[in-house]
Amino acid sequence: HTRSDRDWSSDVCSSDLSKSLMEWEPVSERIITARFESKFQKVTLVQWYAPTNVDEQQEKDDYYRQLQEVMDNVPRRDIVLVLGDMNAKLGSDNSGR
Repeated sequence: HTRSDRDWSSDVCSSDLSKSLMEWEPVSERIITARFESKFQKVTLVQWYAPTNVDEQQEKDDYYRQLQEVMDNVPRRDIVLVLGDMNAKLGSDNSGR
């Protein structure tokens, strides 16, 4: 998607940030990327929501393969911000609650 696609950016970005939005892509229902122009360097934001242990193994494999493709395609000179819900389970009971 390009700068002309304002639906997503107007919902989540301030006016100033929205002006610097270069492109965005909803990769899947779990991953979205956005690329911004900044004063010194371009910034790529990768927002993701990881599957949990109770999800099917194939879904987890597909998700991590897709996430790796996204990260591999981020321009090398960009600053990368990775945000997300890693669905970590802490403690000895991580049975997928």
